[in-house]
Amino acid sequence: MNPPSDPDDAKQALRQAEEALARALREKADFEAIMRERISEHAHDIKSALGPVVGYAQILQGGQIDPKSRERYLETILRATMRAVDICNSMMGGAAASANDDDPEALQVVDIAAMIEEVVEQFSAMAGERKVALKSDILPGFPEINSIPQHIYRSLTNVITNAIKFTPAGGEVTIKAELDP
Repeated sequence: MNPPSDPDDAKQALRQAEEALARALREKADFEAIMRERISEHAHDIKSALGPVVGYAQILQGGQIDPKSRERYLETILRATMRAVDICNSMMGGAAASANDDDPEALQVVDIAAMIEEVVEQFSAMAGERKVALKSDILPGFPEINSIPQHIYRSLTNVITNAIKFTPAGGEVTIKAELDP
């Protein structure tokens, strides 16, 4: 490519190149900020999924657990571990997989009542350690909704863990699911 012969053309070409560089640097910074946010979200999700694994493993390690509770704790550990694996698989899909969250086809039918029960079960050990009663109050026949399951799960775990952390010993946390007419 030959340099412009007119000094004004050269200045304009330089200005355009500088603007293109500045634009590219802004886009790179924006992309990096989005990726940091996504990684932070995934790390939080993995930590939330592994919390019940640690809690129930510690209870099992202590021994003296009746067989029915032992089986329930192991099922909870397995479900929480599989959720962490799902999060990792989603991360391995990269930014493109995360971008699909806005895609209407990413929506799935979510049984909110079952998810609430699962999350309450997963965090009951944490609640027990803090001497906080954790329960659910779900309207019978609570409807399923179209949503992104990971988002609902993330919201529920955030609300429940924060509620347990900030409820004084002897307190109670109840997750309610009802319809507002």
